[in-house]
Order: sequence, then structure tokens, then C-alpha cells
Amino acid sequence: MNKDKLHYGIVKFYNVGRNYGFIIESGTPKDIFVCMNNLVDHIKAGSEVSFKIIECDKGLMATEVRLINKTTLNINYNGQNNRIIREI
Repeated sequence: MNKDKLHYGIVKFYNVGRNYGFIIESGTPKDIFVCMNNLVDHIKAGSEVSFKIIECDKGLMATEVRLINKTTLNINYNGQNNRIIREI
């Protein structure tokens, strides 16, 4: 497994009290385990995230988990529709 490959998905579940959860990887039915130690940003159920996957004793685990927050602004200059994507 390429541990440097960036993956994308949606947080299925995250329990703040227990500091763990699961991410559903985009395009697959896989649930990937995530724990607080591997978070770059705060996450919650429904958050869109990017992450890397490592193999541990109990299976696959997400690491370097980051939120994907983008706002798309449609701006019209001289009749041309331009899309600007701004990360927030």
C-alpha cells in the first residue's frame, strides 16, 4: 500500500468523548478507522476530508486527516462566467 497517496472521503461517525471514528473512502465501501492522534483539523460526522492510509495491527487507519472546505464564488466579468474557488 502506498502510504503517501492522498485519499478522500466523508466522516461517517466521530465520537469526541472516545476520540475515534470512521471515514467512508470515496468510491469504495471501505470504513477507515481514525483516532484523535491522526487529526490535523477537528472533524464531525458529514465532514469532507482528505487523508492518508496506513496499515496497523487491527487493519487500515487514516492519518493526516484534514477538512476539505471550499467555497465556490461565481463572478461575472464582461459576460464571462468565472468560477473562483477559495479555501476557507
